[in-house]
Amino acid sequence: MKNHPFVILLLSFTTFFHSPFTTRAMTPFPTGLCYTGAFLGWGEYEDNVTLRGLREFETLSGRRAALVPFSVFFGRGGENFSSNLKVIEEYGAVPIVRLMPWGPPYWVPGYESEYDLRLIVQGEFDDFISGIAKEIRAFPWGVIVTFGPEMNGDWFPWSGVYQGGGKRDGFGDPDAYDGPELFRAAYRHVVDLFRQEGCKNVYWLFQVNYDSVPEVQWNSPLLYYPGDSYVDILGLSIYGEQYQDEPWVSFDVIAQEALEGVKVLLDKKPLILPEWGVGEWPPHDKAKWYREALERLSDPGGPFRAAVIYSDAWENDDGTISDLRIDSSKEALEAYRSGIEAPYFNDLACPLMKGALYPRTFGDNVTDGTLRLAQGEGVELALSLDITQEMKGANLADWWVFARTPFGTYSLTLTPALMWHEGLEVTYQGPLIPIEKVAFQTISGLPMGIYDVYFAVDLNANGILDGPLFCSSVRLVVE
Repeated sequence: MKNHPFVILLLSFTTFFHSPFTTRAMTPFPTGLCYTGAFLGWGEYEDNVTLRGLREFETLSGRRAALVPFSVFFGRGGENFSSNLKVIEEYGAVPIVRLMPWGPPYWVPGYESEYDLRLIVQGEFDDFISGIAKEIRAFPWGVIVTFGPEMNGDWFPWSGVYQGGGKRDGFGDPDAYDGPELFRAAYRHVVDLFRQEGCKNVYWLFQVNYDSVPEVQWNSPLLYYPGDSYVDILGLSIYGEQYQDEPWVSFDVIAQEALEGVKVLLDKKPLILPEWGVGEWPPHDKAKWYREALERLSDPGGPFRAAVIYSDAWENDDGTISDLRIDSSKEALEAYRSGIEAPYFNDLACPLMKGALYPRTFGDNVTDGTLRLAQGEGVELALSLDITQEMKGANLADWWVFARTPFGTYSLTLTPALMWHEGLEVTYQGPLIPIEKVAFQTISGLPMGIYDVYFAVDLNANGILDGPLFCSSVRLVVE
């Protein structure tokens, strides 16, 4: 029997260093996992996040939301921004902050002179953007931020369609198309402002729509790409039929087209779905659409590292209802719940937390936090915890060591002896103290399957796994 010693996690209450000249060496989305998320609409302005809504969705879907998006409309001046961050912190998820440079009337396609991207490049919104950066800087773990999502569509004023399109004589390089070039410049300006504010806990998301509207050469997603040093994560919005007059197309067909548009970037950056969903339009089969989508998303060999379901409904001008809620029908809900149970999906955002340093190497056969074992091989579990001097002994906390296995969830408890028990139980409850890479158990002879082992600390000493939450994990694949 061969043992593989490794440290399953290193939990630190310090920030990542993010150089403005290089990309982050550590991916926020390790291979072998697909994080779950929920975008619940959050009202007309997409900025009214509620704890009740998140918990109700968790009960409805059977999964936590590891990622929670909300929008910041420039015209609203950051209203609800602070409260949204507080709600997501209390829930224990990673925020996806959508910076959207537009003003009223919202949801009306067209150019808005007050939010021309030239004004962003020229610094007209620097104070506002820097204020957002300062608040994010104070957030206790990592935050994903995107600027101008779906810029290759024609429904937002920051779209290249309204910012110069395919012209070449209105901005910058005379050999570059004005629309994409101006977007790249605005995106970089925003990122540079965050870096000037010392905001090191941000992962930058470049989010495009699954198809370009209009579908012309100058509107290609790749032309909007601001560069490797300004992007940490690639994002695709993938939607099936949202309106009654749209064609019904399977998720797989849409995904194939979308992946083709960004394939040259897939080896550089992890790929997520910050939005995906479909409406309920009988006689089309939404439940089947969900089943096929989740089967594709749950493939460990696939490219997707996170899937944030869009679950909301709205009334259209013609009186029809676009119902993208996961429970728009009993059949749709059953299909979503059963599909999202696949072991590839992970609903704790452990490696994304600012304080969680995901280990890079555990043994010769380990990549990005996944250890592959043959049956009969053993693995030694070890953990470490690094906290700041100011926090030592200052906070009572719940400490958790638990594993999600093909046979259920098991927790490691200290009393009456070091043993694994079925269910989720606190391993230890007490003050925060540092631990320096202590091995605590060797596990061998696991049946074939996928095992996710977590070490977590939450700062509510109440016996409930809740926030503020700091944790990391490792996946064991027994083959």
